[in-house]
Amino acid sequence: MMNESSFSRLSGQKKSSLLAVLSLLLLAACGGGGGGPSVTGGGGGSGSGFGGDRGPIGTPQARLTDAQIGALGQRSIEWTGTAPVEDGAFTVASVPMPYIELEDTNARAAWKQGWTGKGQTIAIIDDFSSARQIHNGAKIAWSDVPVDFSDGRATEKASFYFERTVTHGELVAAIAGGEHSLVPPGSVLVQAPPALTCADTGCFTGDVTLSGTAPSFGVAKDAVITEVSVNLGNRQDPAATLNDILKAVEKHHDKAAINLSLSGPVPSGLSSFAAVAADFAARGHITSKSDAVIVVALGNNGRSCSENAMTGGNCNRIGVAFTHMEQLKDSTILAGALNSSGNGLAAYSNQPGDLQEWVLLAHDTASFSGLNQGEKQGTSFAAPRIAGAAAILRHNWPQLSGAAAAAILLKSANKDMDGDGEPDFSGSSPVYGQGKLDLMEALSPDEEEGPLN
Repeated sequence: MMNESSFSRLSGQKKSSLLAVLSLLLLAACGGGGGGPSVTGGGGGSGSGFGGDRGPIGTPQARLTDAQIGALGQRSIEWTGTAPVEDGAFTVASVPMPYIELEDTNARAAWKQGWTGKGQTIAIIDDFSSARQIHNGAKIAWSDVPVDFSDGRATEKASFYFERTVTHGELVAAIAGGEHSLVPPGSVLVQAPPALTCADTGCFTGDVTLSGTAPSFGVAKDAVITEVSVNLGNRQDPAATLNDILKAVEKHHDKAAINLSLSGPVPSGLSSFAAVAADFAARGHITSKSDAVIVVALGNNGRSCSENAMTGGNCNRIGVAFTHMEQLKDSTILAGALNSSGNGLAAYSNQPGDLQEWVLLAHDTASFSGLNQGEKQGTSFAAPRIAGAAAILRHNWPQLSGAAAAAILLKSANKDMDGDGEPDFSGSSPVYGQGKLDLMEALSPDEEEGPLN
């Protein structure tokens, strides 16, 4: 990373790679180079470096310690069993809700510096209707929960899950930022294997009802989340659905970020990037140059997006259109998914292909790790991590333009895919795009290079 003047600690290869990227960016700022979001400054910047003059620093929130952040991920809850129990009420000392995106985006480090997305709004354009649930009965689970008994017996461990209808939009929003209560008070927890094994007969059996819970937080903890529900089912004409999506993007173009973890019903007969963009433009709904960082999920078909192979789900055509529309291309990022080890592209994630200049990779799991196996991964969940990072970046620099924020996130990406300390490619890659999301690098202008702050 380049915070704390770390440019001086980079290897020679990494310095050379970074300087090469800077040279290309300067070329692009002068009208040369290829596609991708242009590097334009916020607050009247010059367009040099990663983001030109980023403008004045915003007002950070109170710095959080590791202990305070850890406490946000705990649940001190009491329950009353619905089946035979020894004395009717037990206390769960701590129920860790694993904010996995807090760790894999390094949002923890941003929170510790006071950058939490305060004053920023993220519009989540998704389906929040009950009919768009993550299959039937998505499970939010806790494993090996330490159970403290009210009569002083030794702590035991048990595993439980909470089952409810969870919409796609809810999970996406919970990752991006803000405060959420996916497990409300009064919810019934069901015991899951392994069973509680305390020595006393009947010490715990059956379901439990929560009498107190605490909220969870997404990447941009203090950002405002605006939920914009669109109909992605078969209950509406596909053309109307697409028009609703475009209208929502136009309406929220002044937000810090817009997240679209969807592909939408796009006309299938369009065979080129230009044709897709022209079709979207001809609908007449996008009239403003977006100042929001627009993050679009790349898709989960495991194929490469090529202008010569756009059928069969190879390309998310909303992403194609946005990267080729004049009003949106500079502020759009496409989100691919990292594999479980974080050192490569997930096998199911679409590959950037011809859209490599716009692609950023992020981790892919849903906010709570106990979801049913087939429901907890996807570029849908990589995208809101990037949207949350954009809100944090714009909390740090409130005058930063959407185009500049997008460029910073893309150009500060980590290109060390295998974790050996050296970049695995330069520029962009048809497999890895610009590389992995690196929030702290984006928040850390390099002092030696000068024009980054």
